[in-house]
Formats: sequence, C-alpha cells, structure tokens
Amino acid sequence: MATNSDTKILQYVKNQPKVYLAKMEFNLFSNTLDSDGEVKKLNYKKVTLQKLEKAIVKIKKQTYQMPPQFSSKKVKGKKALDLAYKNIAIKLKKQKIKIFSFELLEFNFEKQYAVFEVSVSSGTYIRSIAKDLAKYCNSSAILTSLKRKSIDNIFLNDLKENEFEKLNIKNLFNIKMHSLSIEDLNKLKNGQKVFLNYLNEKVFFIVDKNSAKVLATGKIKNKYFYPKNVFVERIKNELQRQV
Repeated sequence: MATNSDTKILQYVKNQPKVYLAKMEFNLFSNTLDSDGEVKKLNYKKVTLQKLEKAIVKIKKQTYQMPPQFSSKKVKGKKALDLAYKNIAIKLKKQKIKIFSFELLEFNFEKQYAVFEVSVSSGTYIRSIAKDLAKYCNSSAILTSLKRKSIDNIFLNDLKENEFEKLNIKNLFNIKMHSLSIEDLNKLKNGQKVFLNYLNEKVFFIVDKNSAKVLATGKIKNKYFYPKNVFVERIKNELQRQV
C-alpha cells in the first residue's frame, strides 16, 4: 500500500518483474480463461508430461502474447472486459512480453492439472500463458489458482492478509537514485533541472539522504536531471533538516 506522495511512484512498481505461483487445469474452457467465467468441460485427449515439457520449452521463448478478452486492456478508451461482458466483439493486439523463468512444480496426469512458478515482465497475463501452454499440448485449459509471490526482489510470501510491512524504497525499485546538496535541492524545489554526472536514464529518483524517501522522479539527459514529479513538502523538510 502506498501513502501520500508515494502513490505517484506506483507506476514504477508496476514495471518491475513479477513472480507468480499458478495452477491450471486441462480439458476445460472458460470465456475469462479462469474459473471465474463460464466453465465448460471438453473432451480432448489427456495431456502427458512429455507433451507439457515440450510446450514449456516453447512458452519460455514466447515474446508476444494475446491479452484475454476479459482484461483491463483499453479498446477505444474502454476496458476490454466491460465490452466483453456486453458481448461486444473486440479485437485486441498482441503485446510484447518477457518470460524470465518458468518452473513446473507439479503435474497430475489423472486429474489433468499442473502447478508452476513463472517470472514475467510487467503486463504479462498468466491466464494467456496457461491458454498457450494448453494449445501447444493440443488441448484447452483454464487458470484455477493464481498467487503473486514477489515484485522484483520483494517477496510477499510471509505477509498475511491485512498485514503490512514498511519497505525500503531502494529494495522496491531497480532504479538509480541520488541525493542532492542544499543548493540543488532548492533548484529542484522550484522545478528546475539539476546537473548530475550520470549517463542518460529514462527513469531516475532523487532521494532523501537518511530516510531514502523519494523527493523527485524524472530522467537524466545530457548529464542533467529533468524532474517529472517533485514532492515539494518533502524537499522543504529535507532542507530544514540540513540547516
């Protein structure tokens, strides 16, 4: 949960790699690709472990996927799922993804289910991965369970429901950070660019020296930091502390 000014940097959390634990069941079809939709039993030939392992080799090489019709993808300004629930035909575009790792944890031939752990880039749909895996096995499948295990190097396994843990910003983001002098903080407070001897970076954070709170987000271009979001009150507090 982000509070106060930190809500403005949530977009950077979304861009971090994510690890999921998922369970899929073969010979089932659902309009939502999971158990929340209208589930139908099909009569495909049973998937074997050998077929599934060959499919996993293919899925690891996948660089594009088709998002589910029931998803938050926008179609002419509207969510695809809202249109799908109204039975309005929509055409989604394939999106670029990256599958960093895929591990099969369990496979039950008799009950036709598989459990796997997968690390993926932001925006990757695990429902679509299950669908494509089944397709490679000449079958159909739906996702029956999905749990997010981690975001980048922050593991969520030990956090129980309704429990919260204060996270260090440096552990949460794989983004370069820097603290500033009083002179440069005053410039930043007024929205001015600041000289920093760094190579170009599309995303860059200015942080408090002690608490590591984010004071500003922006980019580095030609050795200058150009602010995008400036948290003025935090900068004022940091200036008062340094006086």
